Amino acid sequence: MSISQSIFQRNDIRGIVGKNLYYEDIYCIGLCLPSLLKASVIVVGRDMRVSSEDMFTALTTGICATGCKVIDIGMQETPAFYYAVEHYAADGGVMITASHNPPEYNGLKIVKSGALPMDSENGLQELEKCCVEYRGDLDRNGPSENKKRVDAGSIEKKDPLNEYIRYLHSFMNSFGKKRIVIDCSHGMAGKVAKKIFNKTKVETILLHQYPDGTFPVHGPNPMKTKNLVILKKNVQKENADIGICFDGDADRVVFIDADGNSVSPDIITALVSGYLLRQCEQKKEQVLYDLRSSMCVPEFIEKSGGTPIMCPIGHSRIKKMMREKKALIGGELTGHYYFRDNNYCDSAWITIIYMLALIEEEDKPLRDLVSEVGGYYFSGEINYEVENKTGILTLLNEIYQDGNISTLDGLRIEYPDWWFIVRESTTEPFLRLVIEAKKSDELEKHKREIEMHISSTAGKGMVP
Repeated sequence: MSISQSIFQRNDIRGIVGKNLYYEDIYCIGLCLPSLLKASVIVVGRDMRVSSEDMFTALTTGICATGCKVIDIGMQETPAFYYAVEHYAADGGVMITASHNPPEYNGLKIVKSGALPMDSENGLQELEKCCVEYRGDLDRNGPSENKKRVDAGSIEKKDPLNEYIRYLHSFMNSFGKKRIVIDCSHGMAGKVAKKIFNKTKVETILLHQYPDGTFPVHGPNPMKTKNLVILKKNVQKENADIGICFDGDADRVVFIDADGNSVSPDIITALVSGYLLRQCEQKKEQVLYDLRSSMCVPEFIEKSGGTPIMCPIGHSRIKKMMREKKALIGGELTGHYYFRDNNYCDSAWITIIYMLALIEEEDKPLRDLVSEVGGYYFSGEINYEVENKTGILTLLNEIYQDGNISTLDGLRIEYPDWWFIVRESTTEPFLRLVIEAKKSDELEKHKREIEMHISSTAGKGMVP
C-alpha cells in the first residue's frame, strides 16, 4: 500500500487514521525526517487523541532507527511544544496533533530549529518524496535493515510544563479581581489552565478540563457555534467577566463577553494590537491581519499608531512574514495569535493574558471594548461542501471582474462598500466564504448572490 499523498498539506501532515493515514506512513516519516532537518536531536510531543500514542511509537521508531535522539515531552499543548524546541535547543520537532479536527483525524506539525515551521515551500514536498520511496520499500521488503544505523538513537523523557508556566508568567502584570470561565474542550489546555492563574486574583471556572481524545461533550473546534453553547450559558450563570474556548491542541482561542456573545477573532487581533502598540516606544510597528478580517481591523490598528499589513492564511506563511517584517503581532480569523516576543509563534495563553490586562487597564467590559473597534456588517466564515472548488473560483472571478481582485490567498474581491473572499480550506473539504458590507441589507443581498453562484456550480449546501 503506497503512502497517501493527500495527507501532505500546505502547512502540515493530516489525515484520517486507518483511512488515508497509516502508522507505516508515520514510521517512514520518522526515517526521512532527521536527514532533512540535519538533526541529531528532535523534540516530539503529542496531544490526547486516541491514536497519538501509537503515532508516537511509529514516529520515534523511525527517528531512532537513523541514530537521531528523541526528547519525549509527553502530552503537551502545541505552544508548549514550540517552547520546548527552543528551550532544549533541538534541531527540530514534531507535534502529533490534528488540532481542531474530529477525533478520527491525526497528523504532524513539523518544525525546524528555533521552531521555524516546515511547510510545502520549505521541506514538506521533499519529505513527501522521501516517504513515498521508503513506503514503497517497506511494502516490498518489510522494515529494511540498511535504513538503520548501528548507533540507534535514544529516547529521553523531559517535561517542560513548569518552565513553560514560568515563561507564560513573564508576560503577566498584576491583575485585579477577575472571574473567567475556561472551556478546555477536553483538549490539552487543561494542563496549563490549572496553574496559570493560581497566584493571581483571577478566579477560573474550568469546563471539560480533562484531556479526552474522544471529545465526549463537544468537538474541539471553537469556531463552530454549537461548540460554544455550554460556555456561553456558564459565562452568564457564573456572572463572569469573559469566557474562553480552546481547540484540541490549545493553540487557538475564542472569547465570549459577559453577555454570552462571541467576539470575532479579528476584533481580538485589533484589541490586542492596540494594547501592545501603546506599550511600544517605536511608532508605526507593523501588525499583520489575515485577509479575511473586517475592514475595521486595519482602521483600528492605524488609529492605534501601528502599520497594518494584510497577510495570507496559515501559520507557516504568517510566521515567515512576521519574521521578515519583524512584526509586533499577527492574527488570524481562526483564533491564532502570533507575537514577536514569543519567537513569532502563536500563543492562546499570551493572548488571554494581554486581553485581561487590557480589560484591567481600560476598566471596561469586553463588550464595550469590542464596540470601539466594530462598525461594519460581517458574515464570519461560512463553509460549503462542494466538488468543483476550482470551477467556482473561476466563475466568481469572471462574474466580479469589475472589482479590485487579489489572489494573495484564494480570491478576494473588493468594492467601495463591500468585499468578499472565497478560498479552499487546507485542512477540511470545504470552500470558505467571508463577506462584509457597510450596510446590513447589502451584506444579505451579496451573500445571497454569491451563494446562488456557488450552488449553481457545485453546491451540496452550507455546512453550519
